[in-house]
Amino acid sequence: MVTSSRRRTLIVTVVLTAVAIFASVVSASHSWGGYHWARTSNPFTLRIANNTTNGWPTYFNTAVSDWNVSTVMNLAPYISTSSRKCAMVAGTVQVCNNTYGNNGWLGLASINITGGTHITQGSAKMNDTYFNSSTYNNPNEKLHVMCQEVGHTFGLDHQSTDGSSQNTCMDYFSNTGANAGSTLSTHP
Repeated sequence: MVTSSRRRTLIVTVVLTAVAIFASVVSASHSWGGYHWARTSNPFTLRIANNTTNGWPTYFNTAVSDWNVSTVMNLAPYISTSSRKCAMVAGTVQVCNNTYGNNGWLGLASINITGGTHITQGSAKMNDTYFNSSTYNNPNEKLHVMCQEVGHTFGLDHQSTDGSSQNTCMDYFSNTGANAGSTLSTHP
């Protein structure tokens, strides 16, 4: 027979275990619409093209290195020279920078899918119209945006959109103004 004290301990343990499991599922759940690259096993290799110019290759290389810590994929970077439009290429992610205009975005990720959720190709664009201005032209903001847009091409969504730092590039923290010197949110 279980005593009342042991029963309470057992109930508390079960509740805490359930909370811990639920919390770990929530913190790892930032999929962008359920999109993902089709694969038969992990890790899988994904080719990622560096079409960047004007100082962006450093940020591209850092983002690729950071994302390669993943046990799910191996990024295989290569040099390419895409057009201004940063056209997607099947089975790859194309990363570009250009002056795309005053359109409200610093970076833009695009994906094509098949079968409802399988990513077939992607692109990540960095908008030099903004990055050529003193507000955004700093290493931490460039790395944050590069890391985030590349992450979107894997099917990852933002972890928060309230402007706070979750210390991941997949949040909406801004490394500008008073935060320009902050390295928060510059890595996955």
